[in-house]
Amino acid sequence: MEKFNFERNLKNWLICVTVFIAVTMVINGLIALIGWEGGETRFTEGPNRLPPGWIIGLVWTILFIGMASAFWLLASSTEITSRRKAGEVLAFAIFCLSYPIFTMGFSVHFLVFSGNLLCIVWSSYLTGVLRDISRPASALMVLPAIWVCYATWALITPAG
Repeated sequence: MEKFNFERNLKNWLICVTVFIAVTMVINGLIALIGWEGGETRFTEGPNRLPPGWIIGLVWTILFIGMASAFWLLASSTEITSRRKAGEVLAFAIFCLSYPIFTMGFSVHFLVFSGNLLCIVWSSYLTGVLRDISRPASALMVLPAIWVCYATWALITPAG
């Protein structure tokens, strides 16, 4: 396992995080413009426990900063195994970005729950395989699974 090095090229990390955040902001902006914030989607009788759409967008922005950081840690490594896993982290991030699209604006219940399950499983898988390669990257990749577990519970649990 490679040791965590704070002296890595900070400029490249900032570029990586900026690209991830910019793409996330564009996707979140399109979701808001189209009106795909999930406000009309009902999984329970009455209101659910999900936070407002802007909080969900903020949480995902923070999660994408974590994914960008994990990607950067792995891609900037000198070890070939780490660089290969960077591609898996990137594929997972693209999956997360495409989630609002393939769930048709969070309107197809089966796709929402299937997407949530896949996100939890994939994030957990990456957490496990990255553990021996880069513990910081592994720790960052568990965060989407934790959030999606909460969001799924909040989506199906009636408020009050």
